[in-house]
Amino acid sequence: MTEAERKSWPVIISGNEIVWMRGFPPPASFTLAADVPASAQGLLIEEQ
Repeated sequence: MTEAERKSWPVIISGNEIVWMRGFPPPASFTLAADVPASAQGLLIEEQ
């Protein structure tokens, strides 16, 4: 992957925090824990 290609990668931010960037996991503060009830709401980000 070239630097020019990486510059065009999508990045999602919330305030001053990066929520998602291609090739990296989201920060723990934006990740649902395994024991969260199925009724919890979240945001699923999928790259197509």
